Amino acid sequence: MYLRITGFFPEPDKDDSLQYKKVIQKELEPSVLEIMGWSSLDEGLVGEWGLTPNQARLVARLLEEPAIEGLALFIGCH
Repeated sequence: MYLRITGFFPEPDKDDSLQYKKVIQKELEPSVLEIMGWSSLDEGLVGEWGLTPNQARLVARLLEEPAIEGLALFIGCH
């Protein structure tokens, strides 16, 4: 099981294709869990969870990536 972040154009955009995908490295999972306010991966098992702008900013910093602008971002266990 692993955490994955996905990004889509926000609604009402008709293009619902995947625009961004990033698998979280195992060693970064504890930090991402903290950002999400989860105590374990089990909390992210059901569906995809939307990231707030602040959560998205913190995760991007953790991943050492530029902030992702213009997309609705989600996180889930796969």
